[in-house]
Parts: sequence; structure tokens; C-alpha cells
Amino acid sequence: MRMRSGCAVVFVRSIRLSGVRVLTGMRAAMGCFLLVLSAVAQAITFNVNQSLDLPDANPGNGVCEVVAGSNSCSLRAAIQEANTVPFADTIVLQAGVTYTLARMGQDETALNGDLDILDDVTIVGAGPASTIIDGNGAVTGDRVFDIQQCRGGFLQANCDAQHPPVVVSISGVTIQGGKNQYGGGILSRGSLTLTNCVVANNAASGLGGGGIYSQGPITITGSTISGNSATGSPGHGGGLRLYVSASITNSTISGNTAFGDGGGLWGPFKVVNSTISGNVSHGKGGGSAGADDIFVNSTVSGNFSDDDGGGIYASGGVTKLHHVTVTQNLANADNSGTAVAGGVYNATANAFYSVNSIIALNETSIPDFPFPILDTDDCAGSITSQGNSILYDVKIAHCTVSGTISLVYPLLGPLQYNGGPTQTHALLDGSTAIDGGPVAFCVDDLGNPLAGDQRGAHRPWGAQCDLGAYEVLPDIIFKNGFQ
Repeated sequence: MRMRSGCAVVFVRSIRLSGVRVLTGMRAAMGCFLLVLSAVAQAITFNVNQSLDLPDANPGNGVCEVVAGSNSCSLRAAIQEANTVPFADTIVLQAGVTYTLARMGQDETALNGDLDILDDVTIVGAGPASTIIDGNGAVTGDRVFDIQQCRGGFLQANCDAQHPPVVVSISGVTIQGGKNQYGGGILSRGSLTLTNCVVANNAASGLGGGGIYSQGPITITGSTISGNSATGSPGHGGGLRLYVSASITNSTISGNTAFGDGGGLWGPFKVVNSTISGNVSHGKGGGSAGADDIFVNSTVSGNFSDDDGGGIYASGGVTKLHHVTVTQNLANADNSGTAVAGGVYNATANAFYSVNSIIALNETSIPDFPFPILDTDDCAGSITSQGNSILYDVKIAHCTVSGTISLVYPLLGPLQYNGGPTQTHALLDGSTAIDGGPVAFCVDDLGNPLAGDQRGAHRPWGAQCDLGAYEVLPDIIFKNGFQ
């Protein structure tokens, strides 16, 4: 039999000459072995050229082909091959193509149902408007991606030296149409990085995480999580349900719905230069719910909760807001019960810091006949202001704020694109938020100076920093596109 390397299979035989054992053919066999080892022990790039959802003809041979000799490589076949090859392989997807999953059934080998990832891989699309992966959950009854915790599908509680954690990077794709009890779009137990992706219109019917259910580290950059839903019980995290602190930067989390808590996202996270807007929770935290959450240079706007905390619900740990704008959120949106705090709700005695931020013009719906009353209501629990913060209406019956605050109307523009990749509320002329923040507190959660605002515009511009996520610039045109 002849190998792909051009080496023939060599049978080694031994003879004795004058009491010395001689291995004939050993040198040839060793050279052939090294060539084969070199060919196998390297990452492979699989270029997908087949849009149909077809399995690999011979998983494990290092060749992505749905039919032997056809040179036709599907996404599913590429995943199957990448699962069997050690090292971090790369899968390159086509532009202008929607990959629709169609194989019913469940397994952990990527043969049927969702795309199971058992080994390190990088998946590269041509951009989320051009490369789409559709889970087709109505047919498959499954999510899009299932990322295993340890290489090789190792199912123990912890990975080991022979089965290290799976590391996955996905960029330039839209992930949509998935359906499962948890993790409608993506279930990740390994380490996941999403860059320039859209996770949209996926559904979870039980534990939650309509878009993403992540039990491992996750980094999201320049991406959009939108239109996902978590129904059923407990149904937390319409967009994302997180168990390990996530890093989310330059991203938008919008239009997601949760039956439970956290319309946009649930769990520990750090959100930087991002917008959380238009999410709905039928429990607590229309925008977000969780413990040990950090917001830097970000906007939380127009979210709704049927229970407490229309914008942010802090369930424990330490919550930090550094130059954040929290506005136009609504609590008790279903007009029943006694829920409060349209803006932020600190549910425990743990620390909640508002640093050079704006928490204003949020409302709570008060049941009344014939129509409910919308009452301004920015906070509940104990809030500590550092530097300076603007709040508009503090109900002393359920909110205590210490530190320097200004109880004023902040003069905010509408939520829209004001430059940069995400939407913001501009500060209008005459706003007391302009130059309202001491430069000493113009820092992130680690104490590092903030050189820019949410959009990336220079900060500070003037004697002090502007409060909230937006920094007002002079009325000139800048080379980076800000006006």
C-alpha cells in the first residue's frame, strides 16, 4: 500500500550477522514514518465550496470531501475532519452563501443535528451579511454549534493534559435559526471568541441563552446579539446566558426576550464600548441581570422588565458603572405588581458603584385605571456615586445614593448612530453632563485612564470628562469620521 507522502509500507525483518542483530529496511521505514508524522502533525485549512449540508465521506483522513474524489467540501464535512486532526485547523467559508443545516438527529460527532466541535478550530466567513449559517431548528430541532469542553469530546468534569480545553474562534458570519432547550444558537463549554459576527433569531425553550449559552470563557468583539428568545423555565438570558465572566466589546445586544431574568444577558460579564437596548425580560433586568457585572463606556437604553430593574438588575457581588448612560428603561412593564427601578436595581447589600455616569429618565409603570401611570424612577437599593453622577429621580423610599450626584434633567439626544460602531445618546447643548466628571475618575474598572468615549472619540475634551458614554467634541470634522 502506498502512502500520500509517496512512501511505501515497509516490513522490517531482522537477521544476525556475527552475533549482531541488523534491522534491514529500518532507515527507510523511519524516514517514511517521519514524513507521515510531519504531514499529520500540522494544522489544516479546509476551504468549504459546497453549500449543502452533507457529511464527510471518510472522517479522519484529513481530506474534506462529501464524496471520495469529488473535491466537494461542505461545512459539516469540514467540522468532522477538523474534529479528528490535532492542532488548530481553519475552516474558510464562502461569500454570498447561506449554509442551512438539514440533518435531523442528535449525536456528539457532527454527523447529525448541530455542528459539534471537539477540537480547536478557527471558522472564517466573508462577513455577517455575506456568510450565514442557519440552524434550521424547525427541521433539525437543534442549535447551530455545540462546542465541547475538552478536545476529543472528553466528557469528564475537568480537562486534562491529554484532553485540554477546546479553543474556538468564529469571525465574519451570521449564526441564526437554531433551536434547543438551552443555547439556541450556540452552546459553548470550551473557550469561544466571536469577532464581527451576528447571532440572531435563535430560540431556547428551557434553561435559557436564546442566542448563546456559555459555560466557558467567551470574548465577543464587534458583534451583534439580537432577536433571540429564551422561553420556558427558568428562561434566563434572552441573548446570552453566561456562567464564566464574558468580555464584550464594541458590540450591540438588542431586541432579545427572556421569560426569566436578563432580557439581553444574564450572568457575570464586562461590557465595554457597547449598547444594550430594546431587550425585554418577563422577570428581572430588562437589559441585564447578574452578579459582578462591569460596564465601561456603554449605553443601556430602552429595555423593559415586568419585574424590578428595567435596565440593570444586580443580584450580588460588585457592580461597576464607569462612564455609562442608563436611560429610558422601564420596570413593571406588564403593569402588574409593585416592581420598581426603571434604571438600576441593587438587590443586595453588596457594592454598586456609579462612576461619572448618567442614570436618568427611567420609569416604572404604576397600575391605574383606565391607564397605567409612568413614573420616573431611576434606582433601587444602595448606590455609591464616585466622581460625579447624574440621576433625575431618586425615590428615597427604595433608593439610597451616597457620594456626589446631580439631580437634574440631563438633556440627552435620541439613541442613534453618532459615530462609532454602536448607538449612543448624544449630550445636547447646555447639558450639565458636559465637563461634569472629574478627570481623576475618568478611568475604567482597573483604574486605567479612558482615552476615548463609547464611540472611540477622544476623552476628555475640555477641563473635565463628560458624564456618561458620550463625549462632546468641537464642531469640526475629524479624520476618523466624527463630526
